[in-house]
Amino acid sequence: MQLKPLAALLIVVALLSGDILTAQTAAPAAGKTTAKSSDKKPSDPASLSWRKNKRAAKKLIKKGKAPQAIPYLEAGAQKKAKKVYFAQNLSSIEFSLRDYAASNKWYKVLVDKDSAKHKKPEYIFHYALTQKYLGEYEAAMINFAKYKKLAGDKDEVADLKKRATRESMGCDRGIYYRDSVTKREFKVKRLDANINQSSTDFAPMPKDRALYFNSQKGDNAIIYKSVKNGKSWTAAEELSPDINVSNANVTAPAFSADGTTLYYTVCPNDNGQKVKPKCEIYKSKLTGGVWEKGTSAGAGVNDPLFNSMQPATGKNKDGEDVLYFVSDRNAGKGLDLYYSKINADGSLGKGRSVGSMINSKGDETTPFFDVKSKTLYFSSNGLINIGGLDVFKTTWDANGDWTEPENMGTPVNSSVDDYYFSMNDKLTLGYEASNRVDLSMLKGGCNTCTDDIYMVETTRLFLAVTGNVFEDKDGQKELVSTGSVSLYDDRNGTELGSYIPINGSYFFDLQPKRGYKVMTRRDGYFDGISTFNTDNNTESDTLKYDLILKKRAEANPLLGRIIGRIYYDYDQARLRADSRDSLRKIMDIMNQFPNYVFEVGAHTDGKGTEEYNLNLSKKRADAAMGYFRYEKKISSDRLIPKAYGTSQPVAPNKTPDGKDNPTGRALNRRTEFKIVSELTAEQIAAQKTVAPANNNVAVPIKETKPVAPAKTTPVTTAPVKPAPPVKIPAPAPAKETKPTAPAKSTAPVPVKETNTVAPAKPAPAPAKETKTAPAKKTTEAPSPAAKPAEVAKVVKRDIVPAKAAPIPAPAAAPVYKPAPARTVVLSGKVYTEKGGKRMLANDAAVFLTSDVDGFQQKVFYVKDGTGTYSFDLSRATPGNYKVIARKDKFESNEISMSLDHIKAVNVPIDLEIQVK
Repeated sequence: MQLKPLAALLIVVALLSGDILTAQTAAPAAGKTTAKSSDKKPSDPASLSWRKNKRAAKKLIKKGKAPQAIPYLEAGAQKKAKKVYFAQNLSSIEFSLRDYAASNKWYKVLVDKDSAKHKKPEYIFHYALTQKYLGEYEAAMINFAKYKKLAGDKDEVADLKKRATRESMGCDRGIYYRDSVTKREFKVKRLDANINQSSTDFAPMPKDRALYFNSQKGDNAIIYKSVKNGKSWTAAEELSPDINVSNANVTAPAFSADGTTLYYTVCPNDNGQKVKPKCEIYKSKLTGGVWEKGTSAGAGVNDPLFNSMQPATGKNKDGEDVLYFVSDRNAGKGLDLYYSKINADGSLGKGRSVGSMINSKGDETTPFFDVKSKTLYFSSNGLINIGGLDVFKTTWDANGDWTEPENMGTPVNSSVDDYYFSMNDKLTLGYEASNRVDLSMLKGGCNTCTDDIYMVETTRLFLAVTGNVFEDKDGQKELVSTGSVSLYDDRNGTELGSYIPINGSYFFDLQPKRGYKVMTRRDGYFDGISTFNTDNNTESDTLKYDLILKKRAEANPLLGRIIGRIYYDYDQARLRADSRDSLRKIMDIMNQFPNYVFEVGAHTDGKGTEEYNLNLSKKRADAAMGYFRYEKKISSDRLIPKAYGTSQPVAPNKTPDGKDNPTGRALNRRTEFKIVSELTAEQIAAQKTVAPANNNVAVPIKETKPVAPAKTTPVTTAPVKPAPPVKIPAPAPAKETKPTAPAKSTAPVPVKETNTVAPAKPAPAPAKETKTAPAKKTTEAPSPAAKPAEVAKVVKRDIVPAKAAPIPAPAAAPVYKPAPARTVVLSGKVYTEKGGKRMLANDAAVFLTSDVDGFQQKVFYVKDGTGTYSFDLSRATPGNYKVIARKDKFESNEISMSLDHIKAVNVPIDLEIQVK
């Protein structure tokens, strides 16, 4: 016999949503052996006329026994093929039973009958849907497109046309997973006969070595338990009768973190009542190894007017214990996910929606939360799906908002329904329920009408690192609520990502067999750093490393100082010959300040896409890094590569009349070397234990004997006193076109590195260089490169402005005021709008510019699906600011405002960019 409460619920949902929902809503589908059961028939349908068959079918459908009407409808269709009544009912009933092959057959009949005048284009939509569920993606896409063309522009078909677009996109994704993905993250296997019986089986939930799940017993679904025994499972046993009550479907078991509380769903049978009872969530306590009699979980989650079901324990963004569950209380929007806080006394708070990022206009069901990775898994038929219900996953971004749900792909998902997905705490083994076609179990008839339980095994390691960020205050550690944490490849120095801590903690995904460094920085503090590797990790794991910021005695005035630049030919990343002089001078400074950390920031001109220029600037940074790391043997701890792309030009790429400006673009094709921090005491100690690889690695200044100032040979070839080592001239870039001036005209021209914005003017007068500190304050180890005579020759050559190439404008830097009383942050989210769908951007760039003299343009790269940008303006100079969002193939969006307005309002400012 069928499960009558389920059939009633399915019909109600189908009428409300305009679609047919299946077993996953609250209870299992019809039993596997009785999916189309036949009650005692008054007579043989084959012996009746088409009219009597029609009358008999109508009576059964009216009584809620639609599956029993199928034989009469089929007999009537054979005798009166022209009557669309039979095909109409057979197509929809077979669809509701998830016999998509049979439903496809009858929708094809309806489409053919309507092919001349197309009075019912919705037949084509449903026909295409059955094709999709049968995995015939290409044919389905053609028919979805055909439906949209024939449906017209009436308001009543607008929603179905949008869904046709979404279903077609799902077909396209299904083709991608089927044909293009060669390396699967998971493998899926149907469990043995001790789990999967002849009836429908679903809702698997692992706990310790046991698996709790649902199967049908008589007219109801109840909870069973089976224990893993080697590679097989023990015979399933029923849970306590205090849980599996009679006259109700008891489904969807879930356990608290400590395993002492069981949550589950109870859907009472209607017993012919006019008012159907609602599904409720119950809970039971484990006492003395026995589950107590279950009681209602309370009014926080249960509403007498709506269904509440499918509980799952987990955490919210604040780290509090919550219960996720499913309800239809948001009228007109199908099933949605909700959560309720679990109070200290075990009671449940008021249920709240998880939000529109997850809840669609379709149905979201069967949540499961993995505490270790802070990931919420669920199934939905309202997103871009390759089947009916697909499994998705999401987590929180830096602002505590849910990220855009990610489709788990094949083989976790199939062309039909996949739901009740769960994983163990190591993310290596999980389970799900599905009505997919299993080639090993084909028995003829309907192969998609019932559900089985499948085991999901990962084929790769899931590795991550997490930890807290602390500030050391007089020996006491306090969680840090601001700032960011960056992840680096410790073996090549590349930055892999950044994370804004949530409640003082950070999280990064990792890859096996790699070296890593996590680091947090703050002005006036020593960097918080941890280094580690995943070389020996053979199982999925989340590593934990806390970071501690220690306050410096006083701020270093050299931090943020640009000490030199090199330039590149158009669209090239290799080092030019004229870069060598500049690199040697930068090397001299690195030798004289062996405890400083330098940023290697690479830039490009304005030609090409942002993505291309970011990659090109990364290559330029890597080329400069290679010179110092491999030729000069500088430790990677002292070098931080940064790829800026086009975001920080020092000269205009175009002339005022809009024409190309080769000179300006040549100035922008550069790499800048900047002092950004000092090595920690631990890093310095580690370096001292290793002998220098060659003479290019300097001995710390304090360990050398200073040269007496009186014995230093003064510079006499120009009215300039010997400058401190940090005053290094920057070479002029080569022009885009082939230079006509003599080769010596490309010699570097001295530029005062003051980090202030200035228009492109002739080189500063040499006399200005005399404002630097007297040479007697500088002590350095004697070396041939430091002889005053050689320095004099460079100065003498560089002061011939008439023969020099264009002089690059010095880089600008923010004009900072003393630290204010409160933090001022300009932040918000970037959304993309495409095809009427608005979602968080995942790879846009946000630029901040200002009309304030001396304020450098800043850029924030939105990534990792957060859609969030942030600029700290606590010390910025008052003026007018502009924030601009850009993304390849999208129109830019910009908002202008004053700093006073930003401070006064102090609310997030969102940007939306639309596809071109």
